[in-house]
Amino acid sequence: MNSASNYTLENDHGAYTCPSCGKSKVFVRYVNPETNAHLADHVGCCNSVFECGYHFTPTDYFEANKNQKDHPNAVEFTLSIVKSDIVEKQRDLDYDEDEINDHSDIGEIIPVIEIRNCVLAAKGDISIIGGLPKVGKTSVCSFILSTAFMKNIPAGFDTLGIRTAFCEGKKVIYIDTEQPKVYTNKLRKSVLRILDVKVQPTNLLIYNLRKYDSETKLQKVLGMMKKYPDAHLWIIDGVADLIKDPNDTKESFGIIEKFMIKSNELDTAIILHIHENPGTNGKLRGNLGSEAERKCGGAITIKKLKDKGVHSIEAKVIRGQEDFDPIFFRFEKASGRMVSVDETEAAELNRSMDKGQIKLDKRIQLAKRCLLTGSLKWSDMVEAIMLHISEIEGKPVSKRTAENRIEELVKMGIVHLQNQFYAIADIYKPQP
Repeated sequence: MNSASNYTLENDHGAYTCPSCGKSKVFVRYVNPETNAHLADHVGCCNSVFECGYHFTPTDYFEANKNQKDHPNAVEFTLSIVKSDIVEKQRDLDYDEDEINDHSDIGEIIPVIEIRNCVLAAKGDISIIGGLPKVGKTSVCSFILSTAFMKNIPAGFDTLGIRTAFCEGKKVIYIDTEQPKVYTNKLRKSVLRILDVKVQPTNLLIYNLRKYDSETKLQKVLGMMKKYPDAHLWIIDGVADLIKDPNDTKESFGIIEKFMIKSNELDTAIILHIHENPGTNGKLRGNLGSEAERKCGGAITIKKLKDKGVHSIEAKVIRGQEDFDPIFFRFEKASGRMVSVDETEAAELNRSMDKGQIKLDKRIQLAKRCLLTGSLKWSDMVEAIMLHISEIEGKPVSKRTAENRIEELVKMGIVHLQNQFYAIADIYKPQP
């Protein structure tokens, strides 16, 4: 039997010209998967949802067939039905509820997660945790989860500067889409260890969806949100696994839009984990990452400094506040968990990560080496610069490069010219 239920949209993003707006490669037709047969050319959906809005389903087609037998132009008849339906829907939209004015009942931002008193996540918004694989994102998550169950944090208790608002008995939900169950359970145990309890709080719900395909994962996540509409906090570790391609614009924009709507609808905070691309200095993965960063209320990036054996939490997007200083932490065997480094080491690490400071330190050292024995005239200064840069970098440099470096040292205030001789500034001279 040939019925509407036999047809589904094709698995492409638009290979045909829309019969309504006339745009090419935006129209997706309905097909019978078993026979690969299409219905009429005008039965399908236009991807230009907001500009066009054309969507004529197989049900519409079979229903219209009952009424169009005497109509000379079936496509024209169909378009008249669809366009009148779009106009009717636009007429029914309520714009008053979207207006913000003096009488609007809008409260203040309600923080859900703060890092060193900076708001990372708030009610009714999405936030992002980014980083390369295996850099400590899960460890940071364990502190976000555990502090949600602490009504009061004991003085001196190390939470890496992370504070989640007390959940007050509401559900706190963590969903792992990508790791094996053993690692999800490792996070669960880490939370219990931080809380110093042996039994998992009944309102802490942890799920592992790794075994499902992307479509099923998304259905399960949305199903959970329907089941627990009053949850205090949602963490989705691996949002990219809820779509087929994080570089696909339509999929990426759609999933971020979906969670934006859900965070607002449920008045909750939703945290999304997104990997960074290697070698891109913190760029989140694909169009998904770009869209998430544009739309999120807050974002942090987790890094691992392998040569120093420490991890860091750095502000990426903090709206309406100054970024917090990087937080450095490492694994402590005695406590079996991550702990913050001391202030002295943190200051040194922060200094080493500051590219501007690194450049300044290098230029100061170069000036000191060149002017160790006193001031130099221009020609001698050029030779000294060429010699010492070659020694430091292990390759010869041109005279022009040395001349540029001298000009740079003067502009930076490290070296000054006096009576045709270059000398190091007093502030950088060795102290007696």
